[in-house]
Amino acid sequence: MAKPDQNNGCGWAIAVVLGLFALGQCSKDETSDQYSDTKSALFDQSSVTTAESIEMYVTAGSVNCRSGAGTSYGKLSSFSYAEPVTVIETDSGWSKTETGDCWIASRFLSEDKPEPLPTLQRPRYSAPSRLFEAPAQSSGSCEAKWKCGQMDSCSEAYHYLNNCGLGRLDGDGDGIPCESIC
Repeated sequence: MAKPDQNNGCGWAIAVVLGLFALGQCSKDETSDQYSDTKSALFDQSSVTTAESIEMYVTAGSVNCRSGAGTSYGKLSSFSYAEPVTVIETDSGWSKTETGDCWIASRFLSEDKPEPLPTLQRPRYSAPSRLFEAPAQSSGSCEAKWKCGQMDSCSEAYHYLNNCGLGRLDGDGDGIPCESIC
């Protein structure tokens, strides 16, 4: 006699699991339809957010303000470090400013005012030191000579440069006057 096929209740367990799965899919679809608009607006990177205007500060040395939300748009103006900017809209990582009606990349803006940058002290320009000085000419006068072609000697050119204040004789600023004769 043939032995009946026994599956020890596995068929029933499989049927129950499939039923629960189908029931879960039905309730999931209803929930996702109810909240799908809200969820996509919250997590979609391309969503546009318009809120009350917010004062923010530039955190980069200088930022371009463009005619649209992206680097492919033309530059309309620029803002400097720590300059306040009123933001009226954001879109895909870009912030629209109230001033100038242009867009700045949001990563260069902060709600907190940045610390002032340290000021750099640049050395002031000073005239080059006179490296070579010829002995002063015995006649201490400053005659009407004013260009190298009028000088009779190198020592005379040094005299006019050092004693008469005729700096034009040292065209390249190295302290040597009339280099064609000195």
